[in-house]
Amino acid sequence: GKAYTPADAQALIDADAFDGEMEQVDSYTVALLYGLEENAVIDCASYIAINSSASADEVTVLVLRDEAAKTAEEACKKRVEGQIESYQTYGPDQVPRLEEAVISRRENTVLLAVGNPDRLPQALKDLALG
Repeated sequence: GKAYTPADAQALIDADAFDGEMEQVDSYTVALLYGLEENAVIDCASYIAINSSASADEVTVLVLRDEAAKTAEEACKKRVEGQIESYQTYGPDQVPRLEEAVISRRENTVLLAVGNPDRLPQALKDLALG
């Protein structure tokens, strides 16, 4: 498929792939959350559940300098692993959706999506993002 764009994150939200309200996170915070060099990220869009104690939902599209895409994909995997550890303690009901997280790299872009397991796969398919 073609490279992801920041607009794809909003498209997934509009497709109802997530539960509850999502809030946008700025690029500085994205770099911190994912452990990325800020200058490796050319563009991004990231939304995280407003009530993050109750919901692990998250969607991020990263547009990266070419050599950084693989690193960013690994960083997304680490992010999800870390989230699984956190939620095992205080939100075990969220662990299954974290285990179903979608992490996909296309060209110099990476998509990470943690959402409603009944709706996220279909939304990805409908938008040709899966």
